[in-house]
Amino acid sequence: MGGIFRAAGGLPFTPVIGGDPLGLNNSAAFDFPDRLNLPGCNNPVNPGNPIHYIRTQCFIPPPAATLLGNSGRNIAIGPGIGNLDVSLLKNNYVRNEGVNIQFRVEMFNAVNHANFAVPSRTAAGIFTQTFSPPQAQRQFGLFRKRRDAV
Repeated sequence: MGGIFRAAGGLPFTPVIGGDPLGLNNSAAFDFPDRLNLPGCNNPVNPGNPIHYIRTQCFIPPPAATLLGNSGRNIAIGPGIGNLDVSLLKNNYVRNEGVNIQFRVEMFNAVNHANFAVPSRTAAGIFTQTFSPPQAQRQFGLFRKRRDAV
């Protein structure tokens, strides 16, 4: 019997406003929102909630369209990962033939735990200019399942 358990903390990410909020006519333009100092906003994420992971009530657009917000870089931590791989094997020696027959069972992600990546930071950003999630995030949630979790 053998097993591998892997656990890791989340990666930092920056909530941004997508589109072209500063009017730079750039295809990858974005802006930082203003972060509010409200109760419960010291941590801008809802751990364990992949649909509403970012506490949007803790952010507002900057007061002027040409100003950068005050939220800063890498202020939020994405979800961590946990994975358990298990293997069972039995060797059966055949005496007269000099052969070893091995029966093996391997289970990857044995506890069937979903691991999510940090929110996608493409040109669409975490929020649109109207502070709603982009269309793709409304349909599929903020997160995609991690493919690189071992």
